[in-house]
Amino acid sequence: MVHALYCGGTLAYEALGLLRSALGTVVSNLDHTLVAAPVAAHVVLDLGAEEFTQGRPHPMIDPSIRRQYLLEAARNPAVAVVLCDVMLGWGAHPDPAGALAVAWQEAQATAQAAGRTLLGIAHVCGAPDDPQGFELQCQVLRDQGMILADSNAQAVRLAAAVLGAHVQDSAARPLAVGREETRVPHDQFSSGAIPARLPALFAAGPRVINLGLEFFATQLTAHGVPVVHVDWRPPAGGDTRLASLLERLR
Repeated sequence: MVHALYCGGTLAYEALGLLRSALGTVVSNLDHTLVAAPVAAHVVLDLGAEEFTQGRPHPMIDPSIRRQYLLEAARNPAVAVVLCDVMLGWGAHPDPAGALAVAWQEAQATAQAAGRTLLGIAHVCGAPDDPQGFELQCQVLRDQGMILADSNAQAVRLAAAVLGAHVQDSAARPLAVGREETRVPHDQFSSGAIPARLPALFAAGPRVINLGLEFFATQLTAHGVPVVHVDWRPPAGGDTRLASLLERLR
């Protein structure tokens, strides 16, 4: 079985479509098929979904939530392959590959203690000049024995091939899961027209009010962008039940 543990929905949707074309039934929180899934099931998790981010940062900022699911996969004798994404760029975790590497070491140790081999395949989504250092992030994962793919689609195809399956090329079409697919008309920007406010934005720069995570404000400030930072946090740490009780005390 393959467990795909993604920080965000875009690549997770792509993986879900490709894996279903190759493996058939694949369960996911993206379309609510994960509920009551059997232990021996192929899984795609979008860890950036709302159910995982209440009261905590998005996994692109804090990828530590992936650790528990890596360990679950390592303890599951049916899982042979784990798929992961690593997202780079401004506003993302300063060392996402390092965080994944630590969790992967734990998962490998757990699998090896049970006499099993767990294969890890990852895709680093970034560019050479990203602040985390693209090549450095790739090397961190290679040093931990993870296989790196040049794209998310290639990573999925490798995972399917390990399981003896083949991804159909037609599966690369846009995937709509649990919602209507929306498309931008092909010729919407073909005329070369520039949105009216875009030149002014480039000339004057953005005006930013940052709420909550100071990390975003720090990186914008480093690029000379004026930022007003507001240290806001959700009431009761995002716990809706506790927030409701506190509201009743007012």
